[in-house]
Amino acid sequence: MFADSLFVSLANPKGWVATLLTYPSFISPYGSYIGQAVPMGVAATAISVAVYGGYMFLAHRASVALNNKSVLEKITGALYACIAVGLIFSNY
Repeated sequence: MFADSLFVSLANPKGWVATLLTYPSFISPYGSYIGQAVPMGVAATAISVAVYGGYMFLAHRASVALNNKSVLEKITGALYACIAVGLIFSNY
């Protein structure tokens, strides 16, 4: 699964284009390129790991909670109630 996800991320042209377009604006022409590029790369990697790690943590917690049938039924009931209230107050 990790290899498939890595392939999808690396094959995504939007990510590469966004990085290539924004990266040069943070590099000063007066300083060392490596001295600026390495900390930026480390910071970007740390942010990505934190964000995607948070997603993984929340997805795991959600999967554990949703395996409990009573919790799933309560969530479904709350969603149906919200939809019903929305339909009552809509103009249709």
